[in-house]
Amino acid sequence: MKKSTIIAATAAFLAVPATFSGAYAHVGLEKSEANSGSFYKAVLRIPHGCDDKATTEVRVTLPEGFISAQPQPKAGWTIDTVKGDYAQSYKVHGKDVTSGVTEVRWS
Repeated sequence: MKKSTIIAATAAFLAVPATFSGAYAHVGLEKSEANSGSFYKAVLRIPHGCDDKATTEVRVTLPEGFISAQPQPKAGWTIDTVKGDYAQSYKVHGKDVTSGVTEVRWS
């Protein structure tokens, strides 16, 4: 993935709100860039809830081009993934990949 694609994908990634009690979180990424053709470990940072409400759910929709997602569990949270088809086929370790994780939910 090119650096410009990572930046565009990061913007789309950040545009997806984290949901909790009808409010939106102030979500950021620990690292906003990745080198072209490399793997990217997205670490979400959610510093606090809004209006003194606890964060009870975080949902992230992965933009097209984020493939082979491996969401990590967080102590005290339940993790669910939604799988679906990609708009195009991607090569991963020499094999065609046409579907995978498209959304991650922590609750």
